[in-house]
Amino acid sequence: MIAYHYTNIDNLNKIITQDENGNPILKFRATNCKFLNDQYENTLGLIILEKCLKTIEEELNVPQKEMVSPLLLKNREKIEQDLKLFHPNIVTDNYIISMSLNSDSLIMWSMYGNKGDGVAIGLDVEVLEEHFNDCEVQGISGKCTYWSDDMIEQLKDTSSDVYNNVKSIYLQQISPNIKAMRLEICNYSENDAKDSLLHYLLSYYSTHHKHDNWKNEHEYRCSCYSSFENAKFQKDFRGDYIPFIDVYLPITALKEIMIGPKCGKNANWMALSLLVRMQTFKLPNKPIVSESKCPLQ
Repeated sequence: MIAYHYTNIDNLNKIITQDENGNPILKFRATNCKFLNDQYENTLGLIILEKCLKTIEEELNVPQKEMVSPLLLKNREKIEQDLKLFHPNIVTDNYIISMSLNSDSLIMWSMYGNKGDGVAIGLDVEVLEEHFNDCEVQGISGKCTYWSDDMIEQLKDTSSDVYNNVKSIYLQQISPNIKAMRLEICNYSENDAKDSLLHYLLSYYSTHHKHDNWKNEHEYRCSCYSSFENAKFQKDFRGDYIPFIDVYLPITALKEIMIGPKCGKNANWMALSLLVRMQTFKLPNKPIVSESKCPLQ
C-alpha cells in the first residue's frame, strides 16, 4: 500500500536529500499538531475519553490509585488548554506528517498539491510502519480513523465495537512494557505515570482520529514525539510562526513521484534527474516517476 504526500514541487529537492554520510534519505517537515487545519481534532480525544474512560476503568477493576479518569475530570479545563496551545510538553505537542491513501486525487491536488502544480510523493506504508515500530523511533504511523457523531454516542454502549476499540487501546497502554517505554521516552518518574497515560490517550485520539467531515482525504499519518528544544519555526501566510521538526525516513520507502497535472512539461525530467543524482536507482525496486491523469486546467 502506498501513501501519497502532496506538496509543492520545489520541496522535492528538500525531501529527497542526503544524510551526513552522503547516503540518500527522505527528510520531511512535521508540523506541530496544534497548528493543523482541523482544530476540532485537537479536542476529539477529550470528547472520546470523557464518554467512556471512567466506565472502562471500572469495568477493568483498575485500582483507584491507578485510575486516570479522575484526573480527566479534575483537570478538564487545563487539559483542554494544553490540547490547543503550543508549549514545551513532549506528550501533548506531537508533530505530524500528513499523507493520503488517495492516489492522483483531484481534491488532494487542489488543497495540498499547489493547486495541481506540485508533486505527490508515494511512500510504502509497510516500510514506514516497520520504521516506526523501532523502539528507538519516537512516534507512530497509521491510517486515521474517522469518527461520526453517532460513533461518539456509541461510546456509551459498553457492548459496541467502538467502545471495545477504545478499551483495547487502554489495555495496550497499561501493559508493563508499553508503560515502561513511554515513561522512558517522556523522562517521567513513576509518580507521573497516570498523567503520562492520560496525555498519551488524549494525544492518540486527537492526532490519529478525525471527524468524518474529513473522511474523503483518507489520511495516513506519521506522528512524532519531540522535545521542545528540537522545534524550529516557519512563518505562515497569516504571519504566525508555526513549530515544526525535521523527520528522517528511510529512502527505501520511496516508491513513486507523481507529477501534478499543471506542472510544466520538463517536471518529470527534473524528478528523474534528482533520483539519478541521489543514486536511488541502485535500490532493488526503483521509484517510478508518473504523471497525473486528473483533469485540472
